Amino acid sequence: MFLSGLSFNAKAQVTSTQHIDAESIQIIKLQLEQVAFVNIKTSEKQEIEIRTESSGEYSQAIQLDKQIKQNELLIKSVFDEKLKGGFDKLSALKVFSIGLHLLIPADIKVDISTDITNIKLKGDYKTVHIENKFGNCRLTEFQGNAQINAFSGNVFIETANTYINASTENGNKEIATIEGNKYSIDVKTVDGNIQIESIF
Repeated sequence: MFLSGLSFNAKAQVTSTQHIDAESIQIIKLQLEQVAFVNIKTSEKQEIEIRTESSGEYSQAIQLDKQIKQNELLIKSVFDEKLKGGFDKLSALKVFSIGLHLLIPADIKVDISTDITNIKLKGDYKTVHIENKFGNCRLTEFQGNAQINAFSGNVFIETANTYINASTENGNKEIATIEGNKYSIDVKTVDGNIQIESIF
């Protein structure tokens, strides 16, 4: 069940908030194009809060479609016809911006596939899978299993009690000593830098 609200501010930013009963949801999949940022936090509530922020000349020309199929919540970018065809979508960030905030239960899997999105995660997670071409990934106070593949974006992780496997082809690595192996994190980049620190 979706419960939603819509608000505007003086700078023509549109904010939309929805709440979903998470009892039957086991995985959240994000398939995003041209989304500026995604911020995800976990909570003890069995509810998913979805808040979107959009602004700019073509802010209504890109939407985040949300579908629930069985135990999966899918959120994906949907473009208006004016942004299809010959329109240079990368230049579109100059005229619009859209971002996504999620508050989710800790026992839900997260799967993210995106091109330019800057991703921030905080809290306890079951498993996280990220495929990110050009955006950065920042995981703070992170506890859980994760697999992250990035091209040119940088990856920063703050964690504990985790086995780390990190590799980069052309970037720099700065890996702190992490005690314990309750969780496992695998990070690969091509040009992006990798920095991993201990919570403690």
